[in-house]
Amino acid sequence: MRILTVFFIFSVFIVLSPVLTAQEIKLVDIRNLYQEEIEVAGFKLDFKTQIAVNATGFEVERWHNEITMADAWILDAGTRETVWELRDADKETDGEYLRRYTDTVTLPAGSYEVYYSTFPQNDNIDISNYSRGFFGNLFRVLVEDDPEDDWPRSRFREIYQDLFISIRGKGLPIPEDDIKNIHEKIRDHAFVSYTPMRNHDYYVQRFELNRPLGFEVYAIGEMNRDGSYDFSRIINLDSRETVWQLDYRHSEPAGGAPKNRFIKEPLRLSEGRYALVAGTDDSHAFKHWNMAPPHDPAFWGVTLFFKNKGDAGFIKRIDGTELLTGKPFVVINKVRDNTFRSHGFSLNKDADVYIYALGEGRDGEMYDYGWIVDAGNHEKVWKMKFRDTLPAGGADKNRLFDGVLPLPAGNYIACYVSDGSHSFHNWNADPPFDEDAWGMILTVSENDFNAGAVSEYDPKNDKSIIASLTHMGDYEKERVKFTLDEETDIRIYALGEGQYGEMYDYGWIRNADTGETVWKMRYRNTENAGGARKNRLVEKVITLEPGEYYLYYKTDDSHSFEKWNDTPPFDAENWGITLYVSGK
Repeated sequence: MRILTVFFIFSVFIVLSPVLTAQEIKLVDIRNLYQEEIEVAGFKLDFKTQIAVNATGFEVERWHNEITMADAWILDAGTRETVWELRDADKETDGEYLRRYTDTVTLPAGSYEVYYSTFPQNDNIDISNYSRGFFGNLFRVLVEDDPEDDWPRSRFREIYQDLFISIRGKGLPIPEDDIKNIHEKIRDHAFVSYTPMRNHDYYVQRFELNRPLGFEVYAIGEMNRDGSYDFSRIINLDSRETVWQLDYRHSEPAGGAPKNRFIKEPLRLSEGRYALVAGTDDSHAFKHWNMAPPHDPAFWGVTLFFKNKGDAGFIKRIDGTELLTGKPFVVINKVRDNTFRSHGFSLNKDADVYIYALGEGRDGEMYDYGWIVDAGNHEKVWKMKFRDTLPAGGADKNRLFDGVLPLPAGNYIACYVSDGSHSFHNWNADPPFDEDAWGMILTVSENDFNAGAVSEYDPKNDKSIIASLTHMGDYEKERVKFTLDEETDIRIYALGEGQYGEMYDYGWIRNADTGETVWKMRYRNTENAGGARKNRLVEKVITLEPGEYYLYYKTDDSHSFEKWNDTPPFDAENWGITLYVSGK
């Protein structure tokens, strides 16, 4: 565990009655416990002292593993470091499930918090599916040979009545209210402390530095290798860069369940404008744990301290919670069920595009999401992927992409699609914090915007396009005439519906003079166009002689532009067919 030389910038003091501490007394006595709860007590030492710990624990051996059904630990109230754990003590078996622990620990002068948790705690067994309310079933699975047998509640209660932790030493007990006062003093000395965070919490603090400053950051949240479910991060509002975040890779175990992770580290920020953002999803937070809580439950969330107390004069809080800066030029928001929306734009110079997109995703897949395609070559230049998103508050399937995409000058189309459930004003679970932004918003810096870096993209002004039939709906058959003055290499770009070797929405080219079909979209020459497997794409270059031609496109009765009965293709905006001068 990384230990900082300087973490908190003050010492914890509490005001207690003037009681002599030379005599060894009972400092802590936690007992009368129930399943799935966490209790706290505290004590204060005026000098380096040896304390004696006596405790009982509850363990079950199943699946060749020892499952710890309860745990205890001691926390330094000033540094928030875990200084002792139940597993460190000497252990003796007392009956089938009860374990007795004894230990002596020498601690320096200071204030300490003692916790006892009756949540199952084991890193080797995946019990993440057993959330609050299912504990009894889990207990029977772990304890009973036959999970179908009813576990006698009287014996169930007896085990918990035998659990306790008792500490004796030369010091003073700290009442629970004074422990809360210690926590409040820590928060009062911080620049920002969003703790303890509960389910569905979301906070934003914007601030400005007029010189580089050093900080200490302490954050605890829920995450695993697949993603973060409670998040905290700091964004540079000018560059849109995430300069710090709590993530799995850079964090350490926070005690309790493996998904509890923490960071405690120094942080230096340059002069500029920033936002500290923190949010929790709909489960596993302060007082709503569905697995074992962390060792420092009172600081679930994020706290930002000044490294030097005198630095407070060089920072200014900025009112408001808006994260969007610059000028928006694409606004696709308040998206409802079964919707496809798009917006074309032109970048007249290279620019950093800020993308703020909210959508629905779970288990590594997105169901409401956005993407951007190059209007010239139709390549997808960005897609909202689950692994790149953060929790957006509310239900854990609400996901947020908040980042910068450098794009070269060119023409682009921003697209967004939603499925048949959980969207704006039709949520089937808790909505995100910023529900009006469900969709995708693109911005650039005000300097770039005012310099004319962005404008509307109009395909009609694209000189590389010879002819086009797009946005094709159900039951349509359209044609457009075009003329070639010389032999021309033509790039055909066509999207349509096809499966089982047949095409149902497709295009073709016919010579206007001879009536000959010179090219036709056939299933065997297509590939998947993204989305549903029946979305087909062909991109081919052919050579046509000088003359007049008709471009045709035909659709059947289902799955067409803005009337999708399955996931649309990545370039849904171009459902139909477009002919380009090859090489342009």
